[in-house]
Amino acid sequence: MFLHLHGRAAFIIAAVSFLAGPRLATAQSANSDPLFGADTVLHLQLVTDLKKLIDDNNAERNGEISYARAGQDSVTFRLKVFTDRRDVNARAGMRTAPTVYLQQSDKICEFPPLRLELDDGKSAGTVFEDHTILQLITHCEVDDQAAEQWAVQQYLMYRTLEMVSDWSLHARLVRVTYVDEKGKRDPVTKYATLIEDPDHMAARLDGQILEMQGLHPLDIDAESMVTMALFQFMNLNTDWGVSGLHNIKIVAYRNVAYPVPYDFLWSGVIDAPYAKPHDTLPIRDVRDPLYRGFCRPDYEFTGPLARFNEQKEAILRMVRTQEGLDPGVRDRLLSDYETFYATVNDRDGMQDEIMEKCREDSR
Repeated sequence: MFLHLHGRAAFIIAAVSFLAGPRLATAQSANSDPLFGADTVLHLQLVTDLKKLIDDNNAERNGEISYARAGQDSVTFRLKVFTDRRDVNARAGMRTAPTVYLQQSDKICEFPPLRLELDDGKSAGTVFEDHTILQLITHCEVDDQAAEQWAVQQYLMYRTLEMVSDWSLHARLVRVTYVDEKGKRDPVTKYATLIEDPDHMAARLDGQILEMQGLHPLDIDAESMVTMALFQFMNLNTDWGVSGLHNIKIVAYRNVAYPVPYDFLWSGVIDAPYAKPHDTLPIRDVRDPLYRGFCRPDYEFTGPLARFNEQKEAILRMVRTQEGLDPGVRDRLLSDYETFYATVNDRDGMQDEIMEKCREDSR
């Protein structure tokens, strides 16, 4: 039940959630999914017109994707591949909607993130069964090993969120060999992260995506909102906003709204060279911690903090053992996460960094 939700927002959520049935258990739905139910690295080969995808904005090309099955022949089927570039407001340190594409000279990444669209009928019986759209976080720069780490780090962030929240997108780390079908570019093999499509996630949770800007964070389920804000703080990420749906999806379920964050490339734990905080924020470096959740009573932090603490060793163990993560990046990420836990489990740290830095309700 909403304490602050009124008018049009309440009506729309009620209308959407009326269509939703009982929610599936997250662990069960993940384990039954052949793509996202495993945490091993999936090796793929993607054959398409790479040169066209890389050189042209808003490109769309046909392609083939294949993978090997243990003790069986490899599986190959057709798909469509789209680029997914995003513009940058360098002054403000924020990205625009993904429909705005960069000129060649202004691209952030030489190798763009991709969207894969599969024919559901052709993927039946494969690891991609039940998925028709997937996002692929790529290596960004062919000759920059640090940039490839960003894909691995984002995978760990999605997995961390899954451990502490029911409201998250599934992710799978993959090792992709990209092959240009016309032979105009050399093949390259890099780590990447496959991300579940938001509509698939919402259906999995028996909810629906709510495409409505202007929803106030205090009108959202308190426990999931606090969990999400703590997760962003843990990862030194300020590149998100609920009201403007900036790197946030809202899922409506049974007359309640739940936030699902995505796209963590501008987080401080990644520390990409072009990332900077929005110029309205009181920090000047993405590595500076800043809690951007709204102020709430102490008791609303109890459940979320308990979940973070319950999963602490599992999260740190995952980081320590993750394939593809460079030692220096691993050590920094572990240090950042240890700092987060030290802060939220210390009375003064919690008061100074969360309770006194939270955003006041100005409505």
